[in-house]
Amino acid sequence: MDAARLLPLAALGLWMLPLLWGGPGAPGAGTRVIYLFAVWAALILGAFALSHRLRDAAEHEAAEAGTPPGASPTGRSDGTSNRTPTGTGSAPRADIPPGPGR
Repeated sequence: MDAARLLPLAALGLWMLPLLWGGPGAPGAGTRVIYLFAVWAALILGAFALSHRLRDAAEHEAAEAGTPPGASPTGRSDGTSNRTPTGTGSAPRADIPPGPGR
């Protein structure tokens, strides 16, 4: 999970690296563009590999917990819980007096 959080920061650092290339022996604009596209492709492949590893880890944790693969940990098919947050139900709250139009 930490690698997923660090990937955008690594991307930013790698994409800003060509800004440091300067001086008489610096690569030309074509080389810089090729570098940026190579970094972009590497980040896409890295994100793809990372997503598969995270999915496999989540499936492994679900198997250890006894949850069937692809099932929600809450037991509902839509991934929501059975709990309604306090104050969001359809019944009027007893501590609030009815106002106009209620």
